Amino acid sequence: MINQQPSQRQTPYNVRVELGPRSYDIYIEDDCTARACAFVRNDYAGKSIFVIADQAVNSLCADAVVAALKPDFDKVELYSVPSGEASKSVDMYGDILQWLACQGARRDSLIIAIGGGVIGDLAGFIAASYMRGVDFIQIPTTLLAQVDSSVGGKTAINIAAGKNLVGAFYQPKAVFCSSSILKSLPTREMRSGYAEIYKYGLLWDADFMVWLHDNAARLLAHEADAVHYAVQRCCEIKAEIVAQDERESGLRALLNLGHTFAHVLETLCGYDDRLRHGEAVSIGMCLAADLSEKLGFIDSEDALTVSRHLKSLSMPTSYGDIANRPKTSVDEMIALMYRDKKASAQGITFIVLERLGKAACHSNISENMLRDVLERFIENA
Repeated sequence: MINQQPSQRQTPYNVRVELGPRSYDIYIEDDCTARACAFVRNDYAGKSIFVIADQAVNSLCADAVVAALKPDFDKVELYSVPSGEASKSVDMYGDILQWLACQGARRDSLIIAIGGGVIGDLAGFIAASYMRGVDFIQIPTTLLAQVDSSVGGKTAINIAAGKNLVGAFYQPKAVFCSSSILKSLPTREMRSGYAEIYKYGLLWDADFMVWLHDNAARLLAHEADAVHYAVQRCCEIKAEIVAQDERESGLRALLNLGHTFAHVLETLCGYDDRLRHGEAVSIGMCLAADLSEKLGFIDSEDALTVSRHLKSLSMPTSYGDIANRPKTSVDEMIALMYRDKKASAQGITFIVLERLGKAACHSNISENMLRDVLERFIENA
């Protein structure tokens, strides 16, 4: 529940992820660079530091972090990764592991991930697997990464068969979210991140959803109080869920609202720039709402509330909204769903809306009902 308005709060915000010995803090303020560097100096004095960054943010953030740390450490090295989902690959994973080994990285070294969800997922999985685990921290530079992928310890890379099929649960030591860097993002990237923000309202907090209906435009226009509040509230919700279910055996699966559909669309598009992850989630949430309506949990007006809000922000809500979309079929989409990591012996798991603000897991959806939803989705493109 929302118990304090954004205007009453002061930065920095601090959200604690309670996981016993793996607990850590998320810091949210205008510019976390100094705080992040102080954390590294305090906790990793005498260690070697390896920064893995999206090349698009080198001049915006990564170079400043490296420059600030170099006077205090014997080794601070930077690996720049090309932007885009294609970098979350087996080849890139292998290249960076080799680089770490050649640079003399040890088990007591620190990896710093600077970038969006691609970098966080990639660097996190590298940290989880190099020498069976080295520490890492996250400095997320996109709205999507700040509210979702940098928090909770999910790390992964993609393979041709599907998105995020290879990875590990591995928690960072801290997360540092700077709102000022979001001003460098193009509108499309901000909207992509907004999809994950709206997800939290739909699945967990109806009051937050209503606040978003009233304040989304302010958030996307970079108004600081709206940005700080939205990032904080999303991190609070995710921290609460992850604290109860770190390895996604039940409750945490709710955070996948819309993602079973979204991952299929991303795979069909080959993870290219036709469809960003948040855009796929936007469409996926509309499909989840349609499925929820067919199941009788929500009515048609509730389902329209979801799509109308996203459309009002010029976000994609249908297959026809994907430029140069690939041809597909219901059979192909269902086959891809069965490859999804959330599928089990009981079938494909879907997150459905029992009402706006409350979601639940269902794995006993009839294939005929699913086909009806997907056929309408494809036919209306």
